[in-house]
Amino acid sequence: MLPQSPSFLCGPAVAANAAAGGTCGENVTWELNNGVLTISGEGAMEDYTSYTMPFAGLDFSKAVISEGVTSDGNSACYHCDRLTEVTIPESVTSIGSLAFSGTPWLAAKKTENPLVAVKGMLIDGTACSGGRRNPEQRDMHHRKCVCILHQNYETDDS
Repeated sequence: MLPQSPSFLCGPAVAANAAAGGTCGENVTWELNNGVLTISGEGAMEDYTSYTMPFAGLDFSKAVISEGVTSDGNSACYHCDRLTEVTIPESVTSIGSLAFSGTPWLAAKKTENPLVAVKGMLIDGTACSGGRRNPEQRDMHHRKCVCILHQNYETDDS
């Protein structure tokens, strides 16, 4: 029988109170201590798939990305079943595909607003419908939501 959640498909299980760490980018490291996953360093995290995510099997409820990290990689916290709190600094300018998919944190954000955007970046747009337009260029329409939301864009549901 397969596990119910993909978070246990890869990687060793590490208890929340255990200390662990490693690299997750050229100049980016991770550390787990007392249920808090801290990503720190300078630059971008690596991108992962749902089968290679680095934090699978780790027991943590909080993720802190430190100032200096510029991106959260694809599938980085994919189906981290206990993740309820995320801190994202101003230095992060991109969040990878499925980075927080399947987490309680994202589920809670979706109850606040089905289009989850953090620091102007669309985290989850699965509820998106209609087009997007720039009010200054009324003829610019898109069939799907863009990955990055800009303050000068508005929803066009017509």
